[in-house]
This record gives sequence, structure tokens and C-alpha cells, in this order.
Amino acid sequence: MTVRVRFINDMNAVTKDFYNKLATLGEEYRFLSPVHLSPWRENILAWLYSSRRIGEFGVGKGELANFFFTNRIDVEAVSYSLVDVSSELLHISEAKLSKVLGSNVELNYIVGDLQTLDAPVLAGFAFDHVLAINIMQDVDATIALRNLRKALIPGGKLRVTFLAKETADEFLIADQTYDGDTGHLYTTSSFHDERKSLPLGFIKLGTAERPFYRIQRFYSQLEIRRIMKNANLAIEDLQPITYPKEFVLNRWRSQYHRMEITPEQLALVDKWDGYPDGWDASTVAI
Repeated sequence: MTVRVRFINDMNAVTKDFYNKLATLGEEYRFLSPVHLSPWRENILAWLYSSRRIGEFGVGKGELANFFFTNRIDVEAVSYSLVDVSSELLHISEAKLSKVLGSNVELNYIVGDLQTLDAPVLAGFAFDHVLAINIMQDVDATIALRNLRKALIPGGKLRVTFLAKETADEFLIADQTYDGDTGHLYTTSSFHDERKSLPLGFIKLGTAERPFYRIQRFYSQLEIRRIMKNANLAIEDLQPITYPKEFVLNRWRSQYHRMEITPEQLALVDKWDGYPDGWDASTVAI
């Protein structure tokens, strides 16, 4: 479906405003993240075991770091840096983590855009493990992955998730805000309308225009493999992220995530026995 949009504001400024507004809801608003899936959390804990310098980009409200420090068995000293474009989300993360930290932990909170961080800053991180969960939909993945590679030591590990274009092409086929050619979803939001957030632009819906506040980018397996190769990252594993049926249905009925689900979409969720939201890539720097 061809989508007609016009842009009026800078994407970086709009992204900051978008997430700072969501931060005002505190714990009432929950990002859709695999950190809410128990098997995925346990896998991440094992993946991070023995890491000494960890970087997390796009930290949300600190759920992943909170889980790590609450459940880690290793007692060796660790440095953990949290990088996010939203200063408000970092404040929430800092308050949450202050309750679970031990004395052998160094925490760094960094306000920054992954796409514009200078090369010397990235190289200075020298992380052995990097997490980039639920961030690729908000950035240019080609630029972002190259920068994440610069933040890793040689042989360092990167764990990164993507929204699945294979799912969107079926689930959003009739959605006027989804462009299947580009894999872009132009996000409208009553919440941000009411709070007079900074719009990224306007999208044509029928004969009217409506503000949109975000572009969510979806990627196929083939695209992921191509951009990883171009960023000098070797994929060790690529797995689907599937949310249980009741989990997503309850979310789509909730106050801040309400969606009108069509019978066709519900039939897809039944066929998939859940919602295959994205791809989880485990990679190594080469």
C-alpha cells in the first residue's frame, strides 16, 4: 500500500520528545519488549555471564538492567553503561537500579543518539557485550549497527532485536499507516495528540491528514543478514520473538496500547499461536 506523508520536524528532536512524553507515565506504560518473556530473560542472563563491560543502548525504563542485577550469580566487578536518547527514561532507570546494586558495580548513564555519537566516543566504550533491544525500529539500522560495532572490542558480542517485516506484511496489510514497500509504519497516537507532542509529520488518511510521531521500521531475515554483514558483524544465531496470544490480546485491550483488531488479524494470531513480533540476533564483531 502506498502511503502519502509529509515531514515537518527533525526526527531526532521528535524521537526525544516522543519518549520523554511516555516517561511521564512512569510504570503505567510498558514497552513491548522480550524482557517480559521469562525464557528470553533467562537466555540473556546466561549470554551476559562473565561479561565485565556491558553497554545497553535504548534502555527504556531499565527493566533489562534491573533483571540482570537482581538475578546475576557472578560476583565479579562489572561496568554497565546505559545509553538512551531520553534523559527522562534514564532518570527512571537510575531510580530503579539504585535499589538493587552491589558495591562492585560501576554504572554510567549517557544521554545520546546512537546514530550521531562520535567515533572516538564509541571506541572509548570498549564493551565486551552490547545490548540493543527494541531500538532498531527507531533508527537507521545501517548506521546504528556500524556504530555499535565501533563500541565493541574485537570479538565482542552484540545482541540486537528487529521488528519482523514478514509479520507486518501479513498483519498490517490493510493498515493505511503501513508501507509494505519500505517496511515503515507511521505511528499515530491519541496519547501524543492530547499532550501536544511534537509531530514528525502528517500522513494522508482518506481525505484528511493526521499527525504521526514515529516511524517504526520492520526488517526481513534477508535484510538483517545483509546489514549485519555490511557492519562487520557475524550472526551466530537468529531466532523469532513470539509473544503468547493472551499476552498481546490483553495488551491491545489496555488503556495505552488499545488496538482495534480485525477478524482477519485475530485469525492470524490464532494461526501463529501468538504474535511473532520480531527477530533476536546474537552476533560477534569481526
